[in-house]
Amino acid sequence: TYIGGYPVTVIDDGVFYNKGLTSVILPSTLTTIEDTNYGGTGTYQGAFANNNLTKLVIPNSVTYIGTCAFLGNKIEDVTFGDSLVKINHEAFNSNKLKNVVLPDSLRFLGGYQFSGNPLTSIELNDGLETIINDNSIRDRLLSDYYYNIVLYEELEINKDSVGQFVARCLQDEAGIKCI
Repeated sequence: TYIGGYPVTVIDDGVFYNKGLTSVILPSTLTTIEDTNYGGTGTYQGAFANNNLTKLVIPNSVTYIGTCAFLGNKIEDVTFGDSLVKINHEAFNSNKLKNVVLPDSLRFLGGYQFSGNPLTSIELNDGLETIINDNSIRDRLLSDYYYNIVLYEELEINKDSVGQFVARCLQDEAGIKCI
């Protein structure tokens, strides 16, 4: 998609906030959905926050999904493109996601992603380097930016066992099944 002869590569915060959208087709030129800025209204106004979206396809061109980008929708199904590297905090908070499959390209998963969702399964990838604490796993995980996940109990787990560990936490702490 082009506007004025220029490709649309970025969608800024709040652009489609609370517009009553029921569907959206993101352009294949898109690379970034920006972080929200606190709107001063008592809400975070993510790019597509507080709409009625139920299905979402993230194009292969997108590498970054910002804070609160899709917060407060009715998303039941999301398909991630294969270039996505970072999903920032609360991007999918308060939706209707039951099953999530994260792409192999994903390296960073921000906090509170899936709070307010009726998750029953989540498929993580071995390439995840950073997972920020999340209500979905009852704040038991802390992470650093160097491939290790550290628990509050100071137990370290290497990056090869991250998926297994998170699956155990999800299952034990939140009743979520990890495939």
